[in-house]
Amino acid sequence: EELHASPPFREWLLAQLVGDFDEPSLCEVRLQKSPPRIQDNRQTDVRIGWFADDGTLRACVLIESKVTADG
Repeated sequence: EELHASPPFREWLLAQLVGDFDEPSLCEVRLQKSPPRIQDNRQTDVRIGWFADDGTLRACVLIESKVTADG
């Protein structure tokens, strides 16, 4: 929700990535639950995707929340 509602927060988050990531220009940013992975049918929690006018995914950042508890 914050990633969608606050472009400054999204920019801050992307700046925290290790390595270089340049957002594609002239693309629509969409936030969504990511699709199942081909190799194991599991899902990442959130995908930030940059889409061209024709709907082609140009770049994405996958965000996975890991919650563990002993007990």
